[in-house]
Amino acid sequence: MFKLVVLYFVMVINFNLISQKNYTYAEIDSISYFQCMNNDWSGIRNTLKKAEADEIDFFFLYMRAGMIAFNHKNYEFALKQFKHAALMNPADQDLQLYQYLSMLKTNRFEDAREFGCQLPDSVQEKYAIQRKDLFALSFGTNTTISKNISTHENINFNFPDKKGADVLLKGNVFGTTIQFQMNRKFRTYIFQKFAFFKTNSLAIEQIAFGNQRYQSAYKNTHFQYNLGVVKIFKNGLNIGAGFGFFRTNFSHLLVDFYPNGIAYFSDTLEQYNNILFAATIGKRFGNFQPAFSFHYNNLYGSSQFQFEGACTYYPWGNTKIFGSTAFSYSFNSNAQQQVFVQKIGVNCTNWLWMEGKFSLGNLYNYMSNLGFVAYNTADKIVNNTGLDFHFLYRKFELIIGYALQTRVAYYTAYPTYSTSEIISYNYQSNNLITTVKWNF
Repeated sequence: MFKLVVLYFVMVINFNLISQKNYTYAEIDSISYFQCMNNDWSGIRNTLKKAEADEIDFFFLYMRAGMIAFNHKNYEFALKQFKHAALMNPADQDLQLYQYLSMLKTNRFEDAREFGCQLPDSVQEKYAIQRKDLFALSFGTNTTISKNISTHENINFNFPDKKGADVLLKGNVFGTTIQFQMNRKFRTYIFQKFAFFKTNSLAIEQIAFGNQRYQSAYKNTHFQYNLGVVKIFKNGLNIGAGFGFFRTNFSHLLVDFYPNGIAYFSDTLEQYNNILFAATIGKRFGNFQPAFSFHYNNLYGSSQFQFEGACTYYPWGNTKIFGSTAFSYSFNSNAQQQVFVQKIGVNCTNWLWMEGKFSLGNLYNYMSNLGFVAYNTADKIVNNTGLDFHFLYRKFELIIGYALQTRVAYYTAYPTYSTSEIISYNYQSNNLITTVKWNF
């Protein structure tokens, strides 16, 4: 064994010192064999470069390089080598297994399932390879806790230089979500989502006549339905389309008339039937997957067009650490908006991975994931920072998430009876998300 180790180091030194030499098949075969035996990650990459320069390629060279990369958890590089080897000997069962595992570990689940169904039955049973369409059902709750109402409801908005105020304070939100996912023939995904959520608000009217002050509380129920279809092709291209319907309600307190200096008020309820159209296209290029998407919605009666560019990346060729960066530009009848989104995921163990997220900009009516994620609040969100925990056990997944949001609210103040000005202020909300998902 000692002699083999010495011989290996001698060969490596010679191999690197004489960089201008043209190597033979036998020399490349010998050095790559020793590198494989010693799991030499940097050495095999150098050997591949020299073999390519001398136009030398053979099955075991790529097989060894792939195995070393696999052992070093660079599954993206490993998959590339295994694909080279498959061009020369696609029937090798060890190669087939490594290919399948590399596809799984690089999040190419569609390729892995399709490829895995071609493996021997014994291998399919050992690794529990899915041979049928996949289904998933998830149930979630979303709770937004805000002190906006309790903090501001007793504030006197009628300052000496302001004769009155028209205020609408938005408070807590509670919602439930049911989502159904179906995977047809490995590469076509169909998603459906039903969501109900309830919003709390408090309207305040202050009138200059006799310092009259009135307030009214509202609880509105909203409904959301989403449908999405995504197709993933063998070359890594993926396209998707989405449709959404939102039934939203908006309540407020209005002044009707002033007989004898006394104000009378009426509650209003406005219902909006809103729609969403979305499309996305992207392609996997090794460690990177850029995508472009378009969303249109008319939430709360304001048409909004949104364009977004995003890129998901795996910097070390595996899913231990991965990220996603996105930038969107949208415009509606009131404003032009930009949003920056950064996500970083860490796969801690086989049963736990975490995802941190940060959003900055004007997230008013911001949409993502074909509209399945919607910031459809009457108040705009200017930043959203959170952390999600994903717990996995066999076919069961539990997601617990938290996000701290900064929102902007407005009220109308009246310096005189005939003039008004818009006053803005910030408040924070704690967003708690819990989702239970079952794959069957």
